[in-house]
Amino acid sequence: MERLKSFILEISMVILVFFIVSIAGLVDIKARESPKDQQRIKEINVVLESDKKNIEEMSIKIEKQHQELEKIKKQMGTFKEKGNSKEWNNMVIDYNNKLIQYNKDSSEYKQKLDEYSKRYNNFKSQGKNNENVMEWIKSVLGI
Repeated sequence: MERLKSFILEISMVILVFFIVSIAGLVDIKARESPKDQQRIKEINVVLESDKKNIEEMSIKIEKQHQELEKIKKQMGTFKEKGNSKEWNNMVIDYNNKLIQYNKDSSEYKQKLDEYSKRYNNFKSQGKNNENVMEWIKSVLGI
C-alpha cells in the first residue's frame, strides 16, 4: 500500500512539474512575441494615422470643390437671367469639368475610407485576439 501511495505521489508531482513547465513555456513564448507585436502595432498605428490624415485632407478638398460647384451654379443662374448665353455656355462647360473631377475625387475618397475602415477593424480584431490569449493564460494560472 505504501508503494502505491508513493507511486501516485510521484506521478502527481511529475504531472504538476510538467504543468508548471508548460505554463512557463507559454508565458515565455508570449513574452518573446510581445516586442515584435509592439513594433508591428507601432508600424500599423503610423500607417493608420497617415491614412487618417490623408482622408481628412481629401475631405477638405472635396468640401472646397462642393462649395466651388455651388458658386458656379449661382453664377450660371445670373448669366442665364441676364441672357448672356456665351458666358453661360462657358460656365456650363467649366461646371461639368469640375463636376467630373469632384465625382472622381469623391469615389477615391470613398475607396480610401473603406480601405481605412478595413485596416482599422483588422487591427482592432488582432488586438482582441492578443487579449484573448493573455486572458486564457491568466485563467490557466488562476490570476
